[in-house]
Amino acid sequence: MPTHRMRLAVAALVVTLVAASASSLRAGGEEKVPLAVIVQKSSPVSELTLSELRAIFTADQQSWSHGGKVALFVLPPDTPERVSFDKIVLGMSADEAGRYWIDRRIRGNGDGPRAVPSVLMLNRVVAQTPGAVSYVRASQATDLVKVVRIDGKQPGDPGYPLVATIPAR
Repeated sequence: MPTHRMRLAVAALVVTLVAASASSLRAGGEEKVPLAVIVQKSSPVSELTLSELRAIFTADQQSWSHGGKVALFVLPPDTPERVSFDKIVLGMSADEAGRYWIDRRIRGNGDGPRAVPSVLMLNRVVAQTPGAVSYVRASQATDLVKVVRIDGKQPGDPGYPLVATIPAR
């Protein structure tokens, strides 16, 4: 029959293991972060479907329905936001997306999106470029740009489709 001291030792061990496990999950784990699709503040675009977004970011749709050319901007290929965006929206890995754009370029179907090295610069470029569209973490969208609803939902709404898996810091 377990003694009181033995029960306390087991309880202390369990608490220690749970705390260590939670700590390691935070240190090496991942977090879910909504991505915001952003456009120029004056753009008439306020909502897109996920399939429209896919057509835009694969350059199958190169003009906006209201007129004007689409200008694609993305984060660098090694960022977790871009990896998640490519997977969710394009259904492609980073390597597949790279090959997709190389193939389009070889066939003369355009150069693909332009990579912008920082989120701050990306917000500024989208704000100043007519027809521009991109994405950032929802928390990183500035008041220089407009956040577009996707399938009727804003980032953070239940069922919002653009949720990135980001390594925890």
